[in-house]
Amino acid sequence: NLDFLVYGYMNRGPHEGQQGISLYRCSRNGALEERFFVPSSASCEELRREMEILSCLGENGLLYLYLDHAVYGIDLSSNEYMVVAEGLEEGNFFVSSDKSRLAWQEGEDPYSAGVIHVFDMNTGAKQELRAPEGSVVQALGFVQEDFVYGLARQSDLWVMNGRVRGLPMYALEIVNPRLEVQTRYEREGYYLFQVTVDEARVHMDRLVQLGGQAYAYRDSDTIVCNEASEETYMEGVGWY
Repeated sequence: NLDFLVYGYMNRGPHEGQQGISLYRCSRNGALEERFFVPSSASCEELRREMEILSCLGENGLLYLYLDHAVYGIDLSSNEYMVVAEGLEEGNFFVSSDKSRLAWQEGEDPYSAGVIHVFDMNTGAKQELRAPEGSVVQALGFVQEDFVYGLARQSDLWVMNGRVRGLPMYALEIVNPRLEVQTRYEREGYYLFQVTVDEARVHMDRLVQLGGQAYAYRDSDTIVCNEASEETYMEGVGWY
């Protein structure tokens, strides 16, 4: 059996002429069954972008979709749905590369989050990362299944010409699926900024504080995750 999604304008079937998302099942005998339909006013291009961000059929039988700044879980046995997370904006939530884990900051202000929620789309389990007293947390991304986040103080806001440029972090932590700390990066006198995460590396700019709310770029650094790096390096390569 094969399950697949169709999104955009429906040119046939029970929802012909409508715009939305359908999940179909093609069985071994060739029969085609529509399992559910979600209407949407978004364009096909918008739906494509949202499906690329997240469309995952979990091992728990729920289909998770990112739609209009929210993540929904749809129970395929009952066609009921739940809202997993809402108010999601670029930069305050991340999905792991295998689409199995989701993490998002709590609240609308990107520089004042005290909690990050981490959700497993295979089990439906949700965990929380809470900032230490006097600090805030920033979601940064995933290195495979491990989650990367930063720690900062709201008093360390970087302000230039009266505008907030960002919130440099004093430390960065990488945690495994059980939220156990695997790596902590912290260097005395340095602040971390413009952190980017890919499958095997965490890149960051390092700043020094000039006083008050001013900072200057000093250099850059990279954390290399050896296991992930090796798997990425050998991806697509086979041997006898």
